[in-house]
Amino acid sequence: MIEHSQQSAVETSILSITPAASEKVHELLKQENDPSLGLRIFVAGG
Repeated sequence: MIEHSQQSAVETSILSITPAASEKVHELLKQENDPSLGLRIFVAGG
């Protein structure tokens, strides 16, 4: 007997940014014209 299970992916947001910040990131990435670039986030303890 073969069983198939269907698992659905659930996306969970681990970072929230404002719409204005999102627009700025998109604008900066568009200016660079390099699809391999992304946004790097640093977390500092304190």
